[in-house]
Amino acid sequence: MKKKFAVSPNRTKENYAVGMVALKDTYYYNYNTEQQFKVFFTLIELILYSNPPNGFIFVVNCKGVIV
Repeated sequence: MKKKFAVSPNRTKENYAVGMVALKDTYYYNYNTEQQFKVFFTLIELILYSNPPNGFIFVVNCKGVIV
């Protein structure tokens, strides 16, 4: 599954970290839940490692996803 993860180097006024996730391949058969959670939590650990934020804002782009 193709996806993109990004974390803004800038924080909000309230010291919140901002991240974005976008799915580029929305075919459900290609989705690997275990791999996605590993990447997601590694991203959170990266944010928390130095200068922990007061909170998180994650934007998830679900364009093309059918439920």
